[in-house]
Amino acid sequence: MSPRGLNPTLVAGLAILGVVIGAALFAGLLAPYDPNAIAPAQILQPPSLRHVAGTDELGRDMFSRILYGARPSLLVAVAIVAIAATGGVIIGCASGLAGGLADTLVMRLVEIVMALPGLVIALALAAALGPSLVNLALALGVLGIPFYARVARAQTLSLRERAFVRAARAMGASRWFILRRHIVPNLAPTIVVFMSLGLSGALLGASALSFIGLGAQPPMAEWGALVNASRSYILDDWWYALFPGAAVALTSFGFTLLGDGLRDALDPKAGR
Repeated sequence: MSPRGLNPTLVAGLAILGVVIGAALFAGLLAPYDPNAIAPAQILQPPSLRHVAGTDELGRDMFSRILYGARPSLLVAVAIVAIAATGGVIIGCASGLAGGLADTLVMRLVEIVMALPGLVIALALAAALGPSLVNLALALGVLGIPFYARVARAQTLSLRERAFVRAARAMGASRWFILRRHIVPNLAPTIVVFMSLGLSGALLGASALSFIGLGAQPPMAEWGALVNASRSYILDDWWYALFPGAAVALTSFGFTLLGDGLRDALDPKAGR
């Protein structure tokens, strides 16, 4: 990365995500208690030196549960973006290279899917598949495919008219060779930026579905599920919803900063 790419936005995003990812990786060392250990004598205790983020309705330490909750929350966000980006790049590149009627039909189908209310479809898919993080990731990942497909197709249409692609085609190179050697490598920076920005939305979407009971199931500690469990206590026990909600907001903000920083670093027109 060039020196210009090391901008404050990128550094701030990396710093926030470094702390969150470090907390997730070393939760076993950082957590002061077992996240699932029930302590009836410590039910709904406010933040203190003993429990820095308070306790829940079963006396479990909230700080420990938030640390362990970072793992499923981050993994499901990455899975959603990976599914969406992989499917979208394959469909978009294939459609852009094919052109003609096939391209038109694929893009009309993509536009139809994009016109549907995403959250409603995600709710229906997640409910039909059953409440779990795996099914949640599949539902949101599939819904994200059209977005990446449009981006990949637009870039492919531009790249296929470049001189080096025309030269490869004139030399008899197959579409697969052109896609693998010329289209995807030049498309990668754009997709990486959109993926980094998409992680923020994926985390919020996963937390939202977990909040309504379609994601992580008890006793798993996951940020959206923790906020869901706090609904009955939010007026009197403020810490219960505050700390897991702040973890979601901070991590989402970190992903947004990372995406903005990568866009500035990888976009040759940035900074003009």
